[in-house]
Parts: sequence; structure tokens; C-alpha cells
Amino acid sequence: MILGYTPQFVLEPLVAALQRQGWTLHPTDEPEAMLLAGTADVVITSPLEYATSLGLVDYALVPQFGVMTGGFAGMLKLIFNQGLASINTVAVRKPHGFAALVARIILLEKYDITPRLVPLPDSSDVDQMLAVADAALLAGDDAIFDASGKRSMFDLSDEWEDMAETMLPYRIAWGRIGNITEPALQGFAVAAQEAGLAIPDRAAQSTNPTLAGRFHQRYLLGDVRYGLRDADIPALATLCGYLFYHGMIHDMPTLKYLPDGEIAGPPAPPAEPAEPANDGTSNQPTE
Repeated sequence: MILGYTPQFVLEPLVAALQRQGWTLHPTDEPEAMLLAGTADVVITSPLEYATSLGLVDYALVPQFGVMTGGFAGMLKLIFNQGLASINTVAVRKPHGFAALVARIILLEKYDITPRLVPLPDSSDVDQMLAVADAALLAGDDAIFDASGKRSMFDLSDEWEDMAETMLPYRIAWGRIGNITEPALQGFAVAAQEAGLAIPDRAAQSTNPTLAGRFHQRYLLGDVRYGLRDADIPALATLCGYLFYHGMIHDMPTLKYLPDGEIAGPPAPPAEPAEPANDGTSNQPTE
């Protein structure tokens, strides 16, 4: 069985556990393309790729497997220059990626801000990003291993949890209905259980054990959680609702479970935006 995924530190314990079970790992920048082409049996992606693949193949979620974030998870950071009255521009490395879309939703819904995104090369550091924009968006390993020392920031997982009153589904696993057996799926739940225990070893082997160790602390605090529980399905539906309402996906995906495509939860209507505050209060970012 073949697993397609984009390598990053948070996924290392999960994919290593699956490799021990005999899965073949295929690192790629576009895992969803492998699933749609039939060259991978299961892929791990952001919910955005799941939602935008609607109607292309008959696919569904892997139960009990994923990455949920909330609080100060440290995996989605919006670092901004001090003394701003508002955030008018945001430097990003992937302007159409999941992190950029989450940042846009939060800034509009919570702060009534619609910033212009400034695309920069992946090699750009935080200082270079802040030299051309009010704020810099860091995601995944770039956020976890950020050593810039900048302290003026939003943790977008915390901002999302405050806005949507749910944790943020950061990564989910999905595959084609009928291709994966129930016994094969059971290993994913085991991998999610093993992942947390493996973080200290992964941290020690990383290029920056100190920052990787801080990620482990966030895991212990519950700001990062492995596994997509039944209770997390409304959170995933809420996220898809925001993506739909803001025109980032064309339709609401049905949330189903492998192996047979059983409905994972009741359909949720698109999220309605909150009315912008008009009480004279300031939307100025704070340190």
C-alpha cells in the first residue's frame, strides 16, 4: 500500500509508524494528485485538497487519523511589524495554500481586515518578508523552527479556535472508497496513538532539538493532537463551511469514512460571517 504525503516534522511520527506496518512512503508536494491518478492508496493533506477534489473520484476520510491544532500550537504564525494600525499586506510563500486561506479568513472574520498577499520565494526569511509587508505568514516547519525571535505575532490555531470555537483540522488522511480494507485502516488508528510517544526521539534527531522540543511541549499541553475523532467532524465541517462561504471551494464536500463511504457526520451549512464590529473599537494588533 502506498502513502502520499508532503514531508514535515509534525507528520514524521505518523508516517514512520505506517512504514513499520509495511506501507510504502511517497513524499511529494502534491499528494492529492497521486490519489486522483491512482498512484497512491491514501494521502495526507490539508482539508483544502480534500474539499477541492470533490467529484473527481469517490473518496473518503481515514477514521481516527489526522492532526488537530488549537491554542498556541506554533504551526501557523502571522508575525507582524510593531506599531501597526492595521495589517494591510502579508508576505506569503504559497499565496493559494491552506495557511494563506486560513489567515485571510481569520483576518476578515475577526478583525475586518482584507490584506493584500505578497508572494515571496520559499527561501525568504522573516526579515526579508517583513521588509516588504506588514506581516509574514509562516506554516509547518517554517513556523515550528522559526528562530527569528520575533514576538509580535498571532498564532492562527489559537485565533481560529477563538473565532470558530473548534480546533483547526490541520492535516487529514483520505483515500478512494473500495480500495482500502478495514484491517488496513486499523493500522492508522494505531499509528496516531504511537505518534505522540515518538515525538521526543524525533525531536532529538532534528536539526534544532530545542525548537522541536518546544513542539513536544505544545503536544503535551494538547495544542497539537494526533487523530481525527468523531467529535472532530463538526470542526472539519465548520472549516469547509468557511472555505465555501469565502469562495475558496465551489461546493461543500460530504464527509465520509473509509472503507465504504459511510457518512461521518450530519452535513453542516456554510458558516455565516459575524457582523463586523462598529462600536469604535480598534482592530490594532497587539504584541
